[in-house]
Amino acid sequence: MKVQSGCAICGSTWGDYWREIDGERMFFCCEICADEFENMLREIKKRTGWREIDEIKIEGDYRGRVVSAKSGDGPSYKFVVRFDSKGAIQKFEEVK
Repeated sequence: MKVQSGCAICGSTWGDYWREIDGERMFFCCEICADEFENMLREIKKRTGWREIDEIKIEGDYRGRVVSAKSGDGPSYKFVVRFDSKGAIQKFEEVK
């Protein structure tokens, strides 16, 4: 899966937390960011019916992130997401 450099969700380069997600070993700055990323992927798959996600582009910070996800050659799925302090999804709204 193609993601930004650094932590897969926030882009930070500090920390040393690794987690296997969808069969791929991924870097995160901390366990909470890994939980956020995993919860976000689960919600994308639930809403789109996709089995795999090939690319994720994330802009924003803890106050809210604008995300574009892609699977195969199909159109991107865009949404705004915000998480609580433990990594659970607090807000998830599709962007048309």
